[in-house]
Amino acid sequence: MLHRRRRGWTQAEFARRLGVGPDTLRAWENDVEGSGAPTPAPAVRATGMTLRELCVLRRQRFGITQTRIAIALDRSSAWVHYAERGSAQGVSDVVDYIMRETST
Repeated sequence: MLHRRRRGWTQAEFARRLGVGPDTLRAWENDVEGSGAPTPAPAVRATGMTLRELCVLRRQRFGITQTRIAIALDRSSAWVHYAERGSAQGVSDVVDYIMRETST
């Protein structure tokens, strides 16, 4: 939402640019559960953010700590830190955990 607002785009304009309907964009921006909205991959491309960046922002927004992820994945907090930055193998495990925890 911040990316859209910084550019002065309405939801309708941004949705058009992403190639999705306004309802889908609204669901992404409001984290509507069970909305049936597709994953926000187009939003990642449109904003220039990487999937890792999107997940870190999402983790922070939902108050999920690196320690919590480390415990859940049986890894160290340092490993999670490096995985989020792409410096460790297993970033997909971190991404999967964050998306799973924030979509329910």
